Amino acid sequence: MNTPLCLILAGGQGTRIQPVIGQTPKCLAPIGDTTFLAIQIRALREAGISRICLSLGAHADVVTDWLKAHHEFHGISWIIETSPLGTGGAIAFAFHQLDASTLLVINGDTLIEADISPMLAPLSRTTNELARMAVVQRSDRLRYGGVMIDSDSRVTGFVEKGSTLPGLVNCGMYLLAKEVFDDAPTGPFSLEHDSLPRLVADRKISACRLEGSFTDIGVPDDYYNFRAAHSPRAPS
Repeated sequence: MNTPLCLILAGGQGTRIQPVIGQTPKCLAPIGDTTFLAIQIRALREAGISRICLSLGAHADVVTDWLKAHHEFHGISWIIETSPLGTGGAIAFAFHQLDASTLLVINGDTLIEADISPMLAPLSRTTNELARMAVVQRSDRLRYGGVMIDSDSRVTGFVEKGSTLPGLVNCGMYLLAKEVFDDAPTGPFSLEHDSLPRLVADRKISACRLEGSFTDIGVPDDYYNFRAAHSPRAPS
């Protein structure tokens, strides 16, 4: 199977975790003797993804210097925002810069520990599927937004985070067709608040259930827990 180009959104300021890691870019948060980005890239490669591009903004030079300093990651490319574009704007910018009709998009502070191969299958144009969202079952949705789906696995709506009830949650991994951004505004906008509701209304986004777990290190507690669980891994 030809796997899609993977875009890692790593241009954010990481303000919530700054008290812990200081000015270090969030994607380079230390995990033992390695970094979160190294673990993330290795996991993607283990899943068969060979083409990876970083979308960078704040502290881009620190990340590119890190990539250049580690021979293992010399095949990773990057694009740099000249000003903050938000999640949607960053993806639209990437589609303009890259020769790709489809992108697998993930956040630079999340890791899905599951078989992601169902996310890599081509979008079904015959069923008007222009986007696919990875979801996992959680015992609560205190930290993550919930996802509602119908019997055809089409996303029908979202539930604000904070619920103590079990349900599906958004993992922050998307397979997106370029057409999603054909009418995108110029400048910053949000994938979550601007693009996804339109895709839901048009029934063009499906949910892909993954069996496993995922972590968002964007807040200190989750970062500490992830670091404790993964620190024994090999150094970068």
